[in-house]
Amino acid sequence: MVIAVSLDVTLFVEVDTGGPEPREFAVFDANVTHNLNRIAPAAGIYDYVWRPDEHPDVSTAGDLIGPLRLGIERMEMDPQRFI
Repeated sequence: MVIAVSLDVTLFVEVDTGGPEPREFAVFDANVTHNLNRIAPAAGIYDYVWRPDEHPDVSTAGDLIGPLRLGIERMEMDPQRFI
């Protein structure tokens, strides 16, 4: 049996609208195919993207910038590995 799994990514921003609580607005929404699950570990980003809750140092999208930059650098240094 084959199960197709994907990753839904939605980024929110909190905005003070003058009310008692800030409101959240989605500013980015995408679906990433799980076929990338072979590339992501090799680039060192799988756990950060698919399992960010396992990283206590990740609480916002900004916390992913460093790991994602390193993953991009790895892919750029050895593009044949990621075809």
